[in-house]
Amino acid sequence: MTKGYTKRFNKFLIFIGALFLDFFFPGKYVLAGIIIVLSAILIARVRKNSYLLILFGVIAYINFSTIISEVLAWTTSLGEETLGWQNDIRESSYWLCGAQSLIIVLATLNLFVDERMTSIPVNKYNLKIENNPILFYFGYCLLWIIMIFFGYSSAAGSEYVSDTSSIYEYTLVICPIVWLYSNNDPIKKKLLLAFCLSYCLKSMLHGDRSSMVPMGVFIYFLYFANYKLKIKYVVIFAIVGVLISNIISVYRIFSFISISDLSGEYIQKYGANMFTSDTVSQSYYTSVVTQLTHDKVENTLTYFFDFLLSIVFGGSYGDADVNKVVLKFYTEKFGGFYYSWPYFWFGSIGVFVASCILGKVLKTTFTRVSPYTNVLKMVIVIFSFRWYLYTCFDFFRGVLFVTSVFYFTFFFANNGLRTKSLNKYERNAASIS
Repeated sequence: MTKGYTKRFNKFLIFIGALFLDFFFPGKYVLAGIIIVLSAILIARVRKNSYLLILFGVIAYINFSTIISEVLAWTTSLGEETLGWQNDIRESSYWLCGAQSLIIVLATLNLFVDERMTSIPVNKYNLKIENNPILFYFGYCLLWIIMIFFGYSSAAGSEYVSDTSSIYEYTLVICPIVWLYSNNDPIKKKLLLAFCLSYCLKSMLHGDRSSMVPMGVFIYFLYFANYKLKIKYVVIFAIVGVLISNIISVYRIFSFISISDLSGEYIQKYGANMFTSDTVSQSYYTSVVTQLTHDKVENTLTYFFDFLLSIVFGGSYGDADVNKVVLKFYTEKFGGFYYSWPYFWFGSIGVFVASCILGKVLKTTFTRVSPYTNVLKMVIVIFSFRWYLYTCFDFFRGVLFVTSVFYFTFFFANNGLRTKSLNKYERNAASIS
């Protein structure tokens, strides 16, 4: 008991110390140091759990890129075509407000993440894979229909814009659900792999890293989830992933160049910045102007109520999309860190409450073993790049709501088909007797 209280007390001291420095000594080097320390602490706590190691590895990389490119501003992978309309804000005194909110998120997660989340072996996360070819092939056909007919509004190779439909992005949720009814049959797994690789290829041709990376994580779960994952392998995979991601970034800007010229453009664009992400920089900028808009809009509470309804009815409901409100005051390209919308609604208190909700969901999910929570664990990790970097809407709707809807729809359909099959068998048996 004493040891447990000591750990909780130490976490509380870290929380108080981080916030004290955050608000009373908000210099860029102090903020950068706190973010690095908190990221390292979280990684150290979850290092024995491959799911959580991937999750907090993604978060740590995003934090690292933010520090290098934005907080310390040592270098940036953004070009003048982007910096031109950001410089007024970047050169203002408000630029560090995003880092302050990021510290609130990390310091709060520090209160929730503990050894209990890693005490359950990963092999206990095994999904309840059932044999239901009707549901599998129905879901599999649905995946292809969505990818073919509900994908990108622009042609591959044209100038990149984030133009995927919501239903297209939710294939990342549908894939794990379809897998649940494959009976782990090798042929069915290869069919799923063929879809996943096609999805990644299409995303790559459209320069859409935010769709390709999560699908790549699902492929990992499909084949390697039970392997013990060490930090060094996470680092290696991260480096390879960043390099591929940045190559896609160069391709979507210079889609007209040949493969032989791609390396030259890559070096010219990134150079020493090759391990930073322009997407992270764009998203951080959007977070900052979203926070600044908080002081320009009256009664932001009404926008929050629209957001709650949009979790069920979709992001276009009312004024749920905060980015569209921000566009009335600033130029931005959508996105925004997890904390950006809660800050818009309620300021720093909103960031703290949203971080508590995130921490509670993670702790509840990773300290329980059930067919539903095991699926949710996987989807949280698959979507980590998106919900951490592209607003909390992706977390509350994409991860929690949409996953639950698809999971329980297939679950009850499976039970119905099983009951119908059982009744038919009993009737046949009765007629024979």
